[in-house]
Amino acid sequence: MSEPDVLDEVPPELVRRVEAALAEGRTEDVRALLAELSATGQASVLEQVADPERDKLVAILRPDLDPETLVELDEEVLEDVLDQLDSKDIAAAARELEADDAALILDELPEEERREVLAELPAADRADIESTLAYPEGTAGRLMQRSLVKVPDGWTVVTLDGKPSAHVEHTIAITEEGPEVLTKIAARDPAEAVLASSGFNP
Repeated sequence: MSEPDVLDEVPPELVRRVEAALAEGRTEDVRALLAELSATGQASVLEQVADPERDKLVAILRPDLDPETLVELDEEVLEDVLDQLDSKDIAAAARELEADDAALILDELPEEERREVLAELPAADRADIESTLAYPEGTAGRLMQRSLVKVPDGWTVVTLDGKPSAHVEHTIAITEEGPEVLTKIAARDPAEAVLASSGFNP
């Protein structure tokens, strides 16, 4: 099941209702309005409410804040939200995230606060995040995830997200004339190539 579109999940009317409840101090109404939202939906609300209300909203969400919400925030709002969380809160969120997502959040912190958060983490989590932070921002090393994926016997390839994918390999011979792809299928169109690879010969 796919996540709902954020515009469907967080219509302008919902944001107005959250802002009104915040302005009137109706904490339980705010919790009820946000309870069914995804992390992306909660991030969208945080980004759309005005600054004074955002501070109140973070205080309300703080005990149950989904760490994925932090990952979904734009940089400016993320900085604002992190300013309201202490190192223990941020470390608790980082423990629940993949190392690359935790690094994204820790990257927004001043160096001293980053060290405090890292000190709160178990050694293995800290090592993974520090390893990720060692790569320059935007590089493959910074983006890679370190998840173990177990697959049934006989499977040789699987994607981390479990979605359909394809894997193609060729056997190449290096000859005096140059490399030659031995497993290349000569076909006039992609459909014919698929049929030929499955052994069907029209």
